[in-house]
Parts: sequence; structure tokens; C-alpha cells
Amino acid sequence: MSFGRHWLFVIYILVLVLGSVLSIYVYQQGQDVRDEILLLDEQEIPGLRIIADLREAVIAREPILYRYYADTDRAAYVRAYKDNVRLVNEGMKWLRITFPAHPDISILHEEHAILQELAEQLDQVLTSGRVDWDEARRILSEVALVSLSLNNRLDHFVQVVESRVTRHGNMVSRATADMFYSVVAVSAVIFVLALFFGHYAYQHLSDARARRLLALFPERNPNPVFQLDARGKIVFANPAALAMHRSIAPGMPGADVLLPSDLPDKIAAMRVKKSSLLRFEYNVATHIIFCTLQYLEDFDTYHVYLQDITERRTAERYNEFLAYHDPLTGLPNRRGLEDYARVLFSGKSHGLNAIIAMVNVDRFRMVSESLGHIAGDQLINALAIRLRHYLETMDTDAKITLYRLEGDHFVILAANSDMAFIKQLDTLLRRAMSEPLLVDKRALSLTLSVGLAYYPEHGEDMVQLLRNSESAMRSISEKGGDGFGVYQSEMNSNALLRLELSHELRHAISNNELIVYYQPKVNLQSGRITGAEALVRWAHSRRGMISPAEFIPLAEETGSINVIGEWILRSACQQNSLWQSNGLSPMTIAVNISARQFNHDLPQLVAQILRETDLDPKCLELEITEGVAMAGAAAIEIMEQLRALNVNLAIDDFGTGFSSLAYLKRFPVQTLKIDQSFIRHMDVDPSDRAIVRAIVELGHQLDMEVVAEGVEELAHLSLLREYKCNTMQGYLFSRPVTADAFTVLLEDDHHLDVGAS
Repeated sequence: MSFGRHWLFVIYILVLVLGSVLSIYVYQQGQDVRDEILLLDEQEIPGLRIIADLREAVIAREPILYRYYADTDRAAYVRAYKDNVRLVNEGMKWLRITFPAHPDISILHEEHAILQELAEQLDQVLTSGRVDWDEARRILSEVALVSLSLNNRLDHFVQVVESRVTRHGNMVSRATADMFYSVVAVSAVIFVLALFFGHYAYQHLSDARARRLLALFPERNPNPVFQLDARGKIVFANPAALAMHRSIAPGMPGADVLLPSDLPDKIAAMRVKKSSLLRFEYNVATHIIFCTLQYLEDFDTYHVYLQDITERRTAERYNEFLAYHDPLTGLPNRRGLEDYARVLFSGKSHGLNAIIAMVNVDRFRMVSESLGHIAGDQLINALAIRLRHYLETMDTDAKITLYRLEGDHFVILAANSDMAFIKQLDTLLRRAMSEPLLVDKRALSLTLSVGLAYYPEHGEDMVQLLRNSESAMRSISEKGGDGFGVYQSEMNSNALLRLELSHELRHAISNNELIVYYQPKVNLQSGRITGAEALVRWAHSRRGMISPAEFIPLAEETGSINVIGEWILRSACQQNSLWQSNGLSPMTIAVNISARQFNHDLPQLVAQILRETDLDPKCLELEITEGVAMAGAAAIEIMEQLRALNVNLAIDDFGTGFSSLAYLKRFPVQTLKIDQSFIRHMDVDPSDRAIVRAIVELGHQLDMEVVAEGVEELAHLSLLREYKCNTMQGYLFSRPVTADAFTVLLEDDHHLDVGAS
């Protein structure tokens, strides 16, 4: 018995030791499990919430900017944006502390800085005097891209934290399993303890599984989240999911209306492929939903994460629309034309005939310069509407499409067309332009220049066809416009010549090929020369003398007019100063200022040249067109700065633009120059005589000098003297001459016979 007691004691001691060891072991394991659970509860789960809040703030920034773009309410935008920046900064700070060495942290900060810079750029655009909506839309497009990139990177951090949660959960499971198997191993010796610890282990395992399930389910996620069972039925739905249901489908019962109708099929497919993650998009009512479906294998459940991306997709579709369409008229643009032509002219189009018509608005630049760019846009839009309407009324089997390329250039592409179509198109376009277009409360009667190219005769791709149709259009435009022209091979030779001239023009000054000619201005009372207009000529080293009508438009197009204009101004001032130094009477030299030269730098340039040449400002007159003068308050400000220098100002080609008489009295000008188109036929055309008389009387009423250009006949002179016009210039007295020839005229006191009639 004692032996038995001894062994019982030994066994008791052994059992006690085993029980103690097991208890200590289980206690230590339990402590580790508790630590892991506390780590999940205190660090990892809050981390998920912080990243979720950060993602929500990043996602919210794009709608804030779109709302600011839509309603331009800057006060509301600043409040919302400051709160958003605060939330983002808090989240970024946590990420930087939690993942100090992670390579994506610096990229996140860079992209966040880019997003802030884009927000500042949008704010600058929307608060500027004239909002550049194209630039605003471009910025919003970049915001969408950067926001998407930020969200993707934050998704990566979510996955990192979730993997940490999973890792800690796995550690809890392994520790619990170890305890369970240890109790089972010792249960033969200490059955009672085995039962106790077995029950404890089972209960602890169940609790651990429940905690892990709760940790993986983002109850506080700001985005809608559903938990589904293995059959795809909703088990849980977080508050954000219920809020989305109320917002998107308030009249439909059950939050499952937010889920895709084919969700069971997708779940079945995931099981077959043994996939744990699936992303896709679908529609709910008018909304576009982005769904992430995640399978949790440990619990045989699914999590569904939803995101309403309607606004983002709408913006993307609008940007895609802008890539192929003109934002002003809504017509397809050059890219749309090229894509359509690529299909139309493919190898499958054997035997296809097509006509490409390049349509240009004659004298569109005059409208834009006279009435402003907004009026120019209104004209383009009104013309697009009219062209589209008339093309839709054509009785033809041809497939017709209308495009706007850029500026005032439209293209009509007619597939399967014939010569009868061309005649019908000519008639239709003339009828379309027979009625004025209403622009800025003005009725404008305009004409079109149309250049035609045929496929495949004039080109086998759209690039060549556009080039040739534009050559035909320019040929019509240079002849005065208002007509149709078919491409001829020699037109490309002319275009090549223009290209060569534009290149050679850049070196004309350095090669000493430009010469300033002077056309005298004559007082109609005394008959004596009172001044001159400086006119440039190009003595080309190989091509001979080139007309200004040929190279000045090239200079305007290429931008070299600024350099040429400055050279003319300096040369004219130097020559006038030289004449006075040689003892000739002071007189005024007029210099034409182009629209490109007329900017806020012009007064400073004029003042500098006057100082360099030591010329009295009263001996310089600057001529600007009506279109330049009508550029608004900025133009008047520049004119006032020039008048402050005591320089005279003249309105050139008066009567041919769209200036308002109400504006004319505001211009600080001293001279009106009557355009020669009114002088040329005034002796036989009563309308021209009436216009000339009215301009002369208007100038006198406004205390301005009136100069008649292009006087070539004695009959013109007689009428001008009758109307009491102050000054004339024209071939009747003298053509433009060199500086030496003009000096002879001055020294010989050459003057007009004022008694001629």
C-alpha cells in the first residue's frame, strides 16, 4: 500500500509536475495568444481604419475639385479642401511612422504633392479673369489619374496590414492548436485535466476564430462592405453599404440590390479556379459600381467591397470624347477624321470614291480681331450648326460626315460620292451662307473658300488628301475667296515656294535684303509733302523684288513680323532723324504696326527707339487696324501709353472692319485713313462717295485728320477736295520710293498742283 501510496505519491507528484508544466506551458501560450490579440485590437485593426480614412479622404478630394470646377464656389471649396488636406496629412503621418523604410512612402508623398499642386493650378485657372476651361478639364483629368495611382498604392498598404493581421491570426491559431494537442497528449495521464484543458482549448479556439473574423471584417470601413456566406447570401452589411442602398436604390427593398445579378456565377467560377480575389464593374440604376470580391478560405465566407465610380467614369468618358471631338462645336476633330479614314480607306474599300472638302471662313481673322476671340468662337459654333443642318438636308446616297480641324477650318468627307454631289454641295453651301450669321448681336455676312481633293486620285491616305484639299482651299482664298476649287498638282509647288520664302524671310534682315520705301503724304490745301508712310520691300538675292502682299502674310503666320516690324520702325525713325539733321523740315513718318506687335511691350520698345534715334515723338505716327483697336480695354490702355509718349496714332483701312462708332470716340487717335477700296471707285460709285464723305465728316467732328489712301485719278482728288479731306497719298502724286528718291522730292520741293480738277 505504501508502495502504492509511494507510487501514487510519485504519480501524484508526477501528475502535479506534469500538470504544473502543462499549466505553465498553457499559461505562457495563452499569454502569447493574448498579446497577439491585443496587438490586433490595438494596432492592426486601427491601422486598417486609419488607411481606410486616408483612402476616403483621397477619394473625396477628386469630387471636391470637380464640384469646385462645376459651381466655382471658392469659399465652399476652400473649407472642404482644408478639411480634406488635414485628414490626408494625418493618414500620411501614420503611414510614415508605421512604414518608415517602405519604398512607396516617398512616392505617396510625391503623388500627394502633385495632387496638391494640381489643386492649386485648378484654383488659379478658375479664379483668373478669363477661365481657361480646356486647361481646367486637363487638370481634372490629371487629378483623376493621380488619385487613381494614390488609391492603388493605398490598396497595397491595406494588403500589407491585412497580411499582418492574417499573420498574427495564424500565429493565434497555431498557438491554440499547439495547446490543444499538448492537452490531448497528456490526457492519458491527467484525463480530468485533459477534459478541462480540452474544453478550455476548444472555447479559446472558438473565441479566437470569432475575433479573427471580426478583425477581418472592416465594420468601420467608409466604403460599402458586405459579408456573404458560402452560398452568396448576405450575412453582414456595414453602415456605408446601407447608406449606399438608401442613396442609390431608396425605393427597392433589401441591400442585395447593390450586388450584381450574376454574383452566384462569379462565386462559382472563383471556386472552380480556386481564386481568392476578383475585381469587376457593373451598373446599378444609373450608377457604375466597382466591386472587389474576396474569398476567406479559413471561414468559407466572402467579403464584397463596393465603390461608386460613376463620376470618375463620366470624367474618363468625357476626356475620351474630347480626344476625338472638338469641345466647341461637338464635331469630330482631326483625330476622329483620321481614325474614320483609316477604316474607310483600308484594303476592304476597293472601288471606293470619296471627296474631301476643306472649308475655310473668308476673313475670319478680321472678325476675331475686331470683335474678339469669344465672338470668333460664337461664329465657329453658329457656322458648325448651320453646316450640319444643311448637310443633313442633302438628297444624296453619299455618306457625309462633318469635322472641325482647328481655327476656322472644317472638313466635309463624302464617301461614295460623284460629280453631281459636288454641284449640289456648291449650291448648298452658298445657300447656307446666303443668310447672315448672328454673332455678338451683329449680323455678319460671310463667304467660304472650299478646296476639294478626290480619293484616290489626289491621295491614298488622309494626310495627303488633307494637304492637297488645303492647297486648293488656300488657292481660292488667295484669289478673294467665296468659291470652290479642285486640287491641281502645281498647288503643292506654290505651297513649297511659300515654305521656302518663310524660311528665307527669317534671314532677310541679316542679309540686308529688306528696304524701306516711303510714299509721300500731301496736304490737299497747300499741295506740299507733310509726311510719308514707311513701306517695306524685299529685294531677294535670287528671286528679285518680292511684293509685301506675298511676304507680309508669311511673316504674320511665322511670327517673324515682330522682328521685321521692329527693324522697319527703327529704320524709319533713323531716316527721319537723318533728314532733319540735314536741314529738311520736320515731318511725320507713319509706320504700320501689326496685330502681333501690338502688345504691352510696344510702348517700351517705341520709347527706346525714339531715344536711340533722337527723334521727336511728334514726328512718328503709328498706324493700327480697326481690328487691333477693337481688342478691348487692353488695346485702349496700350494706345494711351503710346499717346503719353506724344506719338501720333492712326486707324488704318478705316471702314473695312467691324468697329463701333461708340468706341471710336474712346480711342486716343489723331488720324483716320480711308481705305483705298472706297477711293478706287468713288468717282463712279455713289455708295463709295457717300462712305468717303461720311468718314471725312466723322473725322472732322472728332477733331481728327483724315487721310485718303490710293488716290490715282484727278476725279478722286477733286471729290476729296470738295469733301475737305485733309491729306492724300497715292500714285497720282507718287509711288512709294527709296529714301534717296524721297530726299530728292523734299529738296526739289515737289508739290501737288492744288488747282487741278
